[in-house]
Amino acid sequence: MNTLGQRFALVITGLLLVTHAQAQDYLAPVEDARVSSRVGWEEPVFDGQYAYEKTDFAKEVYCQPRWAHRTGVFGEYLLLRPRDSEVAYGVLADNVGNFLETGENLIQRSRVFLVDPGYSSNYRLGGTLAFSDCSSLRLTYSSYYGSDRDARSFDPQNVGDARIVPISLHPFPQDASQFPLDAQARSAIQYKTADVDFRSVLWASELGALNYLVGGRYAHLDQRYASLYGGTGMAEQADSRVRFDGGGLRFGLDGERHHSRSGFLLYGHSVVSLVAGQFHARYQYESDLNPSVPVVDTGWNADRIVSTLDLELGVGWQSRCGHLRVTSGYMISSWFNSVTTDQWLRAVGRNNYVGQPDGMSYDTLMFDGLTVRAELRF
Repeated sequence: MNTLGQRFALVITGLLLVTHAQAQDYLAPVEDARVSSRVGWEEPVFDGQYAYEKTDFAKEVYCQPRWAHRTGVFGEYLLLRPRDSEVAYGVLADNVGNFLETGENLIQRSRVFLVDPGYSSNYRLGGTLAFSDCSSLRLTYSSYYGSDRDARSFDPQNVGDARIVPISLHPFPQDASQFPLDAQARSAIQYKTADVDFRSVLWASELGALNYLVGGRYAHLDQRYASLYGGTGMAEQADSRVRFDGGGLRFGLDGERHHSRSGFLLYGHSVVSLVAGQFHARYQYESDLNPSVPVVDTGWNADRIVSTLDLELGVGWQSRCGHLRVTSGYMISSWFNSVTTDQWLRAVGRNNYVGQPDGMSYDTLMFDGLTVRAELRF
């Protein structure tokens, strides 16, 4: 009995040794391929000397997890428009004489004339340097420019005593005969941002991942406005510019979820930036009555922390093993605690710059639209 038991023990021991040796042989190429016990990874499937994902996509060829951080470059097309950026420059109104003499109300005879930039084509580009499958450094540069112009002209035979009220002039002309019949205006908005972000995996599974990011942002915002009034023998012009430059910190989350049997995916991100900088505002009003000396020439500076919130959600596709990725989504970028052109013009007209109602308190400028990104990853 003892001899039989000893033989049985020897057989079991031999089987265990063989099994262990075979397991080591299968695991060796997996370790070379960097399939290891990293954060959130699923157990690989073995087929001879190859390791591949449990899904059908990218079988028989080793690929990094679809969510893995990769070194690469990207370019992005942005179709954006600003919100809360409209500027009123005039309205056709009756009773101008009594308004100047006694303060009676004007009687509007038209819609308010506005300049409000619409959708325009812009871009964003950058690159990523991967430290590992779970962390990377990303550089991003974004550029936006949008503008609008509008013009109105009226024949006194058709409008009688009605005149255009030059909303962006301060002070108003003091003679009703000087109120214009022609008016035109142009408004432009531009921003540029440069971001440096460190990204790392917060959570991951076989088909998706959630990353956190921390970094810094430089931001430049420039708003320009010009209006010209005439048609009554005298021309008057108003020019305004509001600029902001600053830098600060940013942090946020981004995530993606992949389809199990194709290259399609969902993605989204949310990032907050706190940018400390300074606003510079300038206003000039010039008239043909004395072209060498402006009627009004004033400016205003203020230090502010502008907070920006960037949200984006969309869909995409990536090739087998993820070397090519194309995504498209909808984005919203909100700039809080900003100064807008309309706010600045109202402050000049009311001589109120100290943060009271209708003064230079705070405003929000928003941009939204569609994005299309192509990314080449190595």
